[in-house]
Amino acid sequence: MARVTLMLVLWAGLASPASATPVFRVPETDTLAAFAEAIVVAIEAVPPRNAPPSHLGAAWERVARIRRASAAAPPVDMRSIRRAEPPRVLARNGLAVAQDRDSLLWFYGSYLEDTIPNHPDPVVREGVERRVQNVRHAKLEIAQRDGLRRLWRYEVKYGPGSARLNLAEVFLNASLQRLGLFAPGVNGPSPLEALLAYSTSYATLDDRNDAQAVSVLEAGLRRYTFSWEPEAGFWVKLMKPRYGSLGVALAGERDGALRWPLSHPGKRTRVGPFVTWGDLKVAMLLGPESRVMVSRQLHLLPNLF
Repeated sequence: MARVTLMLVLWAGLASPASATPVFRVPETDTLAAFAEAIVVAIEAVPPRNAPPSHLGAAWERVARIRRASAAAPPVDMRSIRRAEPPRVLARNGLAVAQDRDSLLWFYGSYLEDTIPNHPDPVVREGVERRVQNVRHAKLEIAQRDGLRRLWRYEVKYGPGSARLNLAEVFLNASLQRLGLFAPGVNGPSPLEALLAYSTSYATLDDRNDAQAVSVLEAGLRRYTFSWEPEAGFWVKLMKPRYGSLGVALAGERDGALRWPLSHPGKRTRVGPFVTWGDLKVAMLLGPESRVMVSRQLHLLPNLF
């Protein structure tokens, strides 16, 4: 039992959204660097006389941060190499880059955009406008790409073809969404889902090699693969299924369909691990009457089992 619990903890850790997604994402640094220099050129070419000194000073600070973020990165220290914390250069610059970009776009739109077209030098005028427009387009493309990626993750987890839940799992997962490991975030839903099901579709061979049905209570975690490709070929889908699960299987003392798996006076419960790989389920009951069982992900009665 302790080994199975350890396996679940490791599975949850590997599937954690924090470990699967970056701490932040910085847009194209070449475009941002050119944009920052365009802001500098615009401020020097047509000084924004109506801009409050605090706004102008903040703009210079944001230009400096974007320059640092676009420069060559310094060596990474030992704590970051062993994944104890993000690199200091990223913690210092990366999280603020998107905010700095948006603030400079606002500054340009508020104090420079109306005056830069009147600049007599077409090279300055067209260069500044082109670089600002490039950043605006890049920002729109990033937002569109992130939005589509987020929608696709919801489609993988909740759309047609995903694992069907019974009523207990529906209420359980609705409650668990308040916890960090199961909570949705800016990138979409959590890849994890709690599993608590009563399955009557397991099949095994008894000691006489006769086929037997086994009823099993399953408790564990299901993890969805957001990089799943529905149009991929058979072997790709086999190697990277839409979801997989890991957990504990409990069965009654004797084989048979529709048997209550939990122990009661005079009866004992057989326990072992189970794993699913897409629709395929395999479980092993440990003990004197060990069994290897196979099944598929299906519901004989919708919302029940």
